[in-house]
Amino acid sequence: MEKIYSKDISSKYIKRKSYSSKFDYPNVLIVSGNYMYTGAAILCSGACINSGAGLVRVATAKKNAIPIKSNYPEVIAFDWYDKVSFDSAIKKADTIAIGPGMVLDGECRYIFSYVMERISKNQNLVVDAGAIKLLSDYFFEIKVKSLTITPHLGELKYLLKSAKPSHDDIVNFQNKTNANLVIKGYKTKIYTKDQIFENTTGSPAMAVAGMGDMLTGMIAAFINQFSDEVSAIKAAVFTHGYISDQLSKTHLTTLPTKCISNISDTMKGLLGDCYE
Repeated sequence: MEKIYSKDISSKYIKRKSYSSKFDYPNVLIVSGNYMYTGAAILCSGACINSGAGLVRVATAKKNAIPIKSNYPEVIAFDWYDKVSFDSAIKKADTIAIGPGMVLDGECRYIFSYVMERISKNQNLVVDAGAIKLLSDYFFEIKVKSLTITPHLGELKYLLKSAKPSHDDIVNFQNKTNANLVIKGYKTKIYTKDQIFENTTGSPAMAVAGMGDMLTGMIAAFINQFSDEVSAIKAAVFTHGYISDQLSKTHLTTLPTKCISNISDTMKGLLGDCYE
C-alpha cells in the first residue's frame, strides 16, 4: 500500500496554458439533490467550480436550481425534467458526477437510469451517495472511460453486500468492475486496477455532513486536470483532507462551506507554478 503525499499533487498536474478558455478545462455535469437535499447539490457544485472546472452544470430537482445559482452564479443549474437541457449537458460533459442528495425513490431511480442510458464510453463517471445503491443493476452495462465510486463504510457494505467487507472483498470487487474505489474514512484508501493508496491527510474535524459531497465535486473537477484519473483522485483526496487539517488548527469542526472557499488557494499552494 502506497501513501499519498503532497509531491503526488504537483508532479502530475497539467499546467494551464497561456492561451486558453473555459472550454479547455473540465466540463462537468453534476446530477444531484432531490427536493429534500438542496445542500448536497450546492456543496458538490461549489467544490467543483472552485477546483478548476471550466464549466459546471447541475441537473437537479426544480426547486433546487435557484438556491444553487444564488450560492454559485458561475454554475448552470436546471430542472432534471428539462430533457433538452439534460440531454445537451450529458452530451457536452467530460465527466458526470451523480449521487449526492439522491435517495432510493422512484424519481431518483428514473433520473439515474436516464443518465446511465445516455452516458458514453468517452466520458468519466463519478458515483457517490444515493447513486451507489442504484449502481448495482448497471455495472456490466456501463461503458465509460473511467468509473470512480466513493463509498463510506455504510455504502461499502451495501455495494459489496457484506456486513463486514474485507480487504479481499474490496479487491475482488475492484477486479470485477475495474472501478476506482475511494473508501472514505480514517486514512481514506483508494483501490485501483494496479495499486492501493492510503491518504495521509484528514482528521476528526471532517466528521460533518456534506464532506462527501464536497469530495465528489473535487474529484469530478480534478479529472482531466491531471495526467491520469488515478493521479486526479489521489490529488483530490489529499487536498480535501489537507484543507481540513489547516482549518482544524483553529476550528473544532471544518464545515464543507468553509473548506470549499479554501480549495483554490490551497491548490495553488500545493501546485506551485501551475501556469505555462
